[in-house]
Amino acid sequence: MGIEELLQAAGVNDKFHTKIYRRKKDRRSLEGMMDILKDWIYAELPPEGVDFKEIEEALGFKLFIWQKYFIVRGKYRRTGLTTAKAIRRLLKKDEPLDMRNYRPTNSEERFEMKETLKIYEKLQAAGVETCKVIMPRRRIP
Repeated sequence: MGIEELLQAAGVNDKFHTKIYRRKKDRRSLEGMMDILKDWIYAELPPEGVDFKEIEEALGFKLFIWQKYFIVRGKYRRTGLTTAKAIRRLLKKDEPLDMRNYRPTNSEERFEMKETLKIYEKLQAAGVETCKVIMPRRRIP
């Protein structure tokens, strides 16, 4: 399976990851990879009332994208933690994951549950052995 198929199987279709993939395909050198990484870690946020350029000039260094998100929103997502937690749980083959009676209490739990089920379906379709998952009785809102 090539990188393109892996990206598709993983559901990677956002502009950022697609840009990285295309640049990797064109530039496979270490310097090229570093450029790609720099594009992401120092990426700009959409305007949210904080002038990061001014702050960075005052500090004398650039802030990472996750620092900017934390400053603006109080937390940072998109670290891959939800994906890693879901995969870790699904790989515990001796413990079935019973989601029949699971009721998320907030939007973050609901998101994690949906992502776990999406990842489970992708792993199953690819033939990856996981724990048994007992699906919820009704669709997750």
